[in-house]
Amino acid sequence: MRQPDDAQEVVRCTPTHDTFAHPCSGQWLLQDGRVTFSQMVCLAVLVFVGTQGLKFVASWYDHLRLKAAMQEVVHEAPWSTDTAMISAVLTKAQQLKVPLDPRHLHVERRSQSDTRLWASYAVTLTFPLGFSHTQHFGPEVRSGRR
Repeated sequence: MRQPDDAQEVVRCTPTHDTFAHPCSGQWLLQDGRVTFSQMVCLAVLVFVGTQGLKFVASWYDHLRLKAAMQEVVHEAPWSTDTAMISAVLTKAQQLKVPLDPRHLHVERRSQSDTRLWASYAVTLTFPLGFSHTQHFGPEVRSGRR
């Protein structure tokens, strides 16, 4: 004979539209279709972090574009002078708004077909609340055999 204490209770999870109504509900629905304050705060934080991350991406993208322009200049090196090469790279850096100082842009020719062009510059990224980060770039390109 079974006692009332020995009775086993079987709980079956059935999906409901109210996430707080049943503990077994695996759905992540909004309560009454409304956005909560905590969800808005999380969304605002994600958007803020994403926009700040774009600063890093933009500086790296400019670095890659400057390096590609330097490579084009080096391919024309046998027919160009050092001054013309430096001028072309500085013009591209100004277009990209890269803070490249002419003193940090160097040309080295080992032969007529082997030219090395390298530069160094730093970009300081500023963030809210007084935080800043300095990224150092050193693009280098070479033509000819190594």
